[in-house]
Amino acid sequence: MKAQTAARTFFFCIGCVLLFVSIVGEDGTTVSEKEEKVCEGCTGVFKCNSAVIMVVDGLRYTAARRMRYLMSEGKVTMSLARPPTVTLPRVKSIMSGRVGVFSDLLFNFFGGETGSEPNLLRTLHRHNFTITAHGDDTWHRTYPKYLTPHSDPVTSFFVSDYTIVDDNVTRHILPELRKDDNDTLLILHYLGVDHIGHYLGPYADEMAAKEMQMDNMVRLIHENLPAKTCMVVVSDHGMTKSGNHGGSSTDEIETVAAWLPSKEQGRVKVEIEDAGNTRNPSTIQQTDIAVTLALLMGVPVPSSAEGLLYPSLFTNETYERCLQCVAAHHSQDESSSFSSLDRSTTPATETSVNFPLLMIAMACVVPWIVTLRPTLHLLPLGLSVFSSTFSEESHVLYHYAAVSCVMMVAVVGDRTWRLNLFFIAILLRVLNGWTQSGILAMDFPAEHPRILDFIMLQGWLPIVHTVLLAHTVTRTRNFAVKLILLVPLVRYADVAHETGVALRWVGIVVSLTFLVTRLERWRAMVSLLGCVVPIEDGIVVFICGLLQELLDKHIVDAYPILVLLISLAGQAATGRSISIGHLKFSPAYEAVTGYHPVPLLVLTLLIHYSGLLTLAVSHLSSPDVRRHFTSYLICTLGCSAVAVGVFRNHLFIWSVFTPKLLFTCMDAMFYSILTIGC
Repeated sequence: MKAQTAARTFFFCIGCVLLFVSIVGEDGTTVSEKEEKVCEGCTGVFKCNSAVIMVVDGLRYTAARRMRYLMSEGKVTMSLARPPTVTLPRVKSIMSGRVGVFSDLLFNFFGGETGSEPNLLRTLHRHNFTITAHGDDTWHRTYPKYLTPHSDPVTSFFVSDYTIVDDNVTRHILPELRKDDNDTLLILHYLGVDHIGHYLGPYADEMAAKEMQMDNMVRLIHENLPAKTCMVVVSDHGMTKSGNHGGSSTDEIETVAAWLPSKEQGRVKVEIEDAGNTRNPSTIQQTDIAVTLALLMGVPVPSSAEGLLYPSLFTNETYERCLQCVAAHHSQDESSSFSSLDRSTTPATETSVNFPLLMIAMACVVPWIVTLRPTLHLLPLGLSVFSSTFSEESHVLYHYAAVSCVMMVAVVGDRTWRLNLFFIAILLRVLNGWTQSGILAMDFPAEHPRILDFIMLQGWLPIVHTVLLAHTVTRTRNFAVKLILLVPLVRYADVAHETGVALRWVGIVVSLTFLVTRLERWRAMVSLLGCVVPIEDGIVVFICGLLQELLDKHIVDAYPILVLLISLAGQAATGRSISIGHLKFSPAYEAVTGYHPVPLLVLTLLIHYSGLLTLAVSHLSSPDVRRHFTSYLICTLGCSAVAVGVFRNHLFIWSVFTPKLLFTCMDAMFYSILTIGC
């Protein structure tokens, strides 16, 4: 029986991946292999026979403005990225001049050569340019056949390292520039800013020092540029106030694009007749970079490019000629998103459904669904995904739905439950005040940071943590469980990092053992999560544990929907939303001593689903609870898939509806795996 369940779960997970890829894996247009022609007589205000592209990963436009040398020597403008704001899709956008598809997000994490569409590297390679890339291995995974063998990649996911990854790039600068070869492209991708953002936050002291270091690197490269070489400084994406990225907030999409000629050519002299016209736009699209750089380097614009040229870099004599060349390029493509060269027009893509792949996905998904016999009484909750506001701020819906259900049970249920329900309502109010979810939390933090800051500044967090642990310890009779529940307190001890990591993994292994043997299951989960989640989320985990304890078995049997709604509210309290920028990667690195992908992936999933796990792990053995969870996930999954199809031309297709489908697929897969052991 377990083998059959595992097999159905495996095919269900495969089906969820195929469902997502079949709906958003292709854009709605076909990339045609048009004839690529060089724009004759289209020259810029400086020579660019060769180029150096310096990518500062995660650099926000507001941060770039603090880089004094860059601002004084270069022509700097804001470059607007499109979601998902993660490295691989944005690198492809910079090189191809095309927005791309959302499913590139998956390749960002799981690798694979994806740079098959027409792009600037392919064009330069065909024109016998030598292309070398040092730094982030995204370039080597995406465009391996265009790069020279002595390119030096480094992994981009070791976020606790923000020194060696950059030093490894810097050591190549002078040897590469001293070659003074014509027809070369040198790519230098620095990861330190992005890693500090993930690991320490954008306002850490280390971030200011790193930004100054990047400014010094701009100076070093610029002062050593060969005569007819230009330099382009770009960032692939920004970061939120918490240091993460992936969503569509202002801090994530506002990146920098700066253009610097060699010292021998002098500073950029921009010829502008009227500062208010389109010759000097305050912002460009990230897709404009490929078009502009191709024109400056005298090679054809990539045939798939949808961007425009950056007019400030071209002389008055050649600007109109360049403009006509780009217009002719777009007119060749009947599927082009541009009907004119109006800069107010934003490049956009739409999704198209791969129906054969969709049929395969449904064949994999349906057997798992039929086995658990879901009902449609939770369909109204699933229909909420058709509202972009409900999707963005779903934690509000979950909170009020949970409180309403608690109040209903208090009125119509057994009177002996009312005291428990009263405390459940209080704890739900605390969770709602603590919540970090929703898109608005990016720019308008919820109540909890003020409470949390007060507790942490007063040094009370260890005390609060200890009190909650003491309550949990005193309620268990097993001595081994009592000991293991105290392991999370090692995080407050002044011990070496390696010692702390070792103690944490002892707690993780023993907690997993208790979970597998069903011994003190929910307390073992509290201990497990206490060893891995961020310190501030540890309080949320214990509150969810108390909620689980208050959910008497009789209440659960009579009203299983309570477990679902309270689990969703607990999930929101740990920062869960549809924004990829809310995913927390850095806490997982605190529990390891190096870069180990599999443990880091497991720890990240535990952190992401901590609010759900504490509550659900004790009650998923109930068939009614499993049926409610399954019904909710299937209704939400189906409605999300339909919403992406219906709203494929919607303004929020990439920022709201597609991420909602992605996270719903993740939830369904994680839940299906969780039910195997229940």
